[in-house]
Amino acid sequence: MNKFLLKRELGIGNERREIIDEIKRNIRHLDLSVYKQIINYNKGPINHLDIDVAENRYLLSVSGDGIIQIYDLFENLLNNKKNNEIKTEFQPILKINRKSNNNNNNNNNSEGVLLKGISSVQWYPIDTGIFFIGGVNGNVEVWDTNLGQVSQTFYLENCVNSISYSQVNCTNLLIAAATTDPKVRLCDMRTNSSVHCLTGHRESVLSIKWSPFSPNLIATASKDKTIRLWDIRRGDTFLFALDQYNGSGSIGSGIDGGSGVGESNDDIGNDIGGGNKNDLKQSKRYRQKLHKPKSLQSSSSSIIEKRNIGGSVGGYSGGSANLTLKKEVPTAHNGTITSIAWTPDGNYLVSTGADSKIRLWDIQKGGANTMINYPNVHNVHKIPNQICLSTNGQYLFHPNGRAIHVYETATGNLVRQLKGHFEKVNCCVFNHCDQALVSGSNDRLTLYWDNSNDDQIDDQQFLNEEKQKNQNNDDNNNNNNNNNNNNTFVTTTTNTTKTSTISPPTTLEDVDNWSDDE
Repeated sequence: MNKFLLKRELGIGNERREIIDEIKRNIRHLDLSVYKQIINYNKGPINHLDIDVAENRYLLSVSGDGIIQIYDLFENLLNNKKNNEIKTEFQPILKINRKSNNNNNNNNNSEGVLLKGISSVQWYPIDTGIFFIGGVNGNVEVWDTNLGQVSQTFYLENCVNSISYSQVNCTNLLIAAATTDPKVRLCDMRTNSSVHCLTGHRESVLSIKWSPFSPNLIATASKDKTIRLWDIRRGDTFLFALDQYNGSGSIGSGIDGGSGVGESNDDIGNDIGGGNKNDLKQSKRYRQKLHKPKSLQSSSSSIIEKRNIGGSVGGYSGGSANLTLKKEVPTAHNGTITSIAWTPDGNYLVSTGADSKIRLWDIQKGGANTMINYPNVHNVHKIPNQICLSTNGQYLFHPNGRAIHVYETATGNLVRQLKGHFEKVNCCVFNHCDQALVSGSNDRLTLYWDNSNDDQIDDQQFLNEEKQKNQNNDDNNNNNNNNNNNNTFVTTTTNTTKTSTISPPTTLEDVDNWSDDE
């Protein structure tokens, strides 16, 4: 960092190139923070983390015992600078404790208190005064940060695995919830109802993410090994499903290093992918197909038997329509899909599953599989987890057992392994302001990862180099002064010698005798 600041002060090098290289160096040298520590008061595993996008300042942490903790990542730093303290301990500025079920004095559940664990949380995108949580008890709740109380509750009757709120159009006031029920629920804060459903999955939905560029596009991942994209304006079926055998054959120039996250990228703000976001290519929509029964048993079969196998008598079609309807939907993984994440521009989608595979999907090409291999992936648990990407989408952070693996999104190269947790890592979130990472685990710890350890080494090397340069400059100056003095002495001596040896000019003899007589 000091080298970068010195070059910037002297005007040496390309500033934009230096910033990009500095961001890469920060991520590639992530390690446990030397100066920053997050203090936890929860007694259960950390299930989900989120940092607000409005200020990139407040960290929201929820745990399996129902405790909510909010940290101010700026306030403690300012206080420590005033007190000249080096190490910073982040204490929660708001902590909501779980209420015991064994309280005989008050049998009713009061507002603002959870009796069960929390599985998912998200800040309101444009205001840190509101955040949303999804509980194991089947409730989606809207919280008032200033009061520390619940302002609105949606009762979904099923365990909530994940929630998502659109960051593009914040005025639609819709919270998408993925539950253990195959139906995806949309909670409308205007009407305080959740009657709108997205039907299509066959098993429980574990992860749901709203598109970062479209206010109507939602991606869902389920235990049925499928990833489906939905348009909330269409309630009949999904747009398309991602197929792991549908390869794109090549990667777009944006992600391969042309104008996106490649190493030749000179634009800091450019993310993965290029192209028109409004022209979303839609692949073939997988509609419900009617399958006819093979044959009737006999002519003497009863009407009920014929209705059960989808037959008809006298033009009457009986039985349940769902028994004869079947969707042929491709699978995205060979196991339960535990988490999905959009790239910042919304052109690509990243997924991870219990088959220990990570896949990158090109949404602009109809959800084609980029066929990128991410090595050493370990994800065998069939429970939701949280993956995240860096600011420009160039790096992917994946919980990998007790460690966190850092991959290059475009190439799949493993560039870093972050080891510090004692048990399985459940979630991680990237701090765009500090270019750091925050992670939570079953060991009830929240760890802060940055390059402070590398900065110490870099600062020491910088000081040693500067000291060596100063010594070399002093030695060179002394040598130059000595050489100048020696040169002056030699010149003076030579001049003196020359002056002493100079003899008066001699006259030539007149060989020819010229006389006036001749």
